[in-house]
Amino acid sequence: MNKLLLTMMLLGALLLAVAANAAPAPPAVEKVVHATGVSAVNAVKDLAVADATQAAQRRAVLTVVGLYLTDGVRQANGKMVDDLITKRMADYLKETKVTDEKYADSVATVTISATVRADLVKADLDSLCRRLAPAGSPRIIIDIYPTWTSDNPLLAQNLLTQQFVAQGFKVIDGRTITDARFTETLKMLREHKRETARIAELQAITDIIVVGQANCRDLGKMADQDIYSAEAWLDAQVIKADTGEIITAAQGTTAGPKVAFTDAKAVDNAVRAAIDDWQAKNYAPLLQKLSDPTATITLSVSNCNAKELADLDVDLNKLAFVRQTTLVSYDDGLAKVDVRYLGDIKDLMRDLGTFRVVKLTIETSTANTVRARVRP
Repeated sequence: MNKLLLTMMLLGALLLAVAANAAPAPPAVEKVVHATGVSAVNAVKDLAVADATQAAQRRAVLTVVGLYLTDGVRQANGKMVDDLITKRMADYLKETKVTDEKYADSVATVTISATVRADLVKADLDSLCRRLAPAGSPRIIIDIYPTWTSDNPLLAQNLLTQQFVAQGFKVIDGRTITDARFTETLKMLREHKRETARIAELQAITDIIVVGQANCRDLGKMADQDIYSAEAWLDAQVIKADTGEIITAAQGTTAGPKVAFTDAKAVDNAVRAAIDDWQAKNYAPLLQKLSDPTATITLSVSNCNAKELADLDVDLNKLAFVRQTTLVSYDDGLAKVDVRYLGDIKDLMRDLGTFRVVKLTIETSTANTVRARVRP
């Protein structure tokens, strides 16, 4: 008995020592934000005020999100950021105080003082950024040919190379490729001629191909002023080597003529603007294709009639992180639905349990399947 008591005392002392030496949890970082929301969608005052309050809360959270939102996440998928805010709004908002409320002519205006957990916002955005980063330094051929003569005809190629290197890609200059068949394939692509089999051969040296032409026009000196202008555009496709799929092909252009004090700078400025515009339009689809943060989860639902299947599809598509649903089969009360889902399968299982129109009981699950049945 004495030995047992002694052992318990020693164990208790050890646990106390471990607890004392454990690293303290980092303090919460909070920011107080003042925001205003407006609602004109409901003629009932209480409902309009509630809607305006929610709008103000969202604006407050967005203010804090803006402090930590990186260009990588902003370019990659603004929709994913919106989904994140929708899902985590209650966690981000520690406290909300209404400081002003007005309702007139069916329009509600609410101003709040909100305490926002900035540390949670930053942690979630950092995690999202890591998930969207291109994995494994993907190889990319950049093969941009200029169609104008200037002191710096390869400016577009070099600028685009710098941007992709900065984003973590392993860039291969198309001009350095010596294999005659590969160079002929790139020439075909520049001329918008596509042969999937030929493109697939490029997998030996690359994962992604950016190929096209850069164009620039010197607009000359502006009348009676010592100022020159130019415009430029980049017509380039982004192609996936293994499938030959054109991921994106939006043209990058200057937003009107660009001006500078010398004609050389005008041309350079125009080309830089066209490259920036091309990157802004085309980088997000490329990054999404490479990272593809969604997963296809097959949901099997038994004891399900046709009406319940239709209601289930509606409920699924209301979930913030469901991207798409596809009916695979329906036979004798058993429905199989492929769900494109952005998140952990455990989150989807939890959300399925909240449906009120079609009530489900989760039976089994694997890494990418969920089996459920409709409760009577």
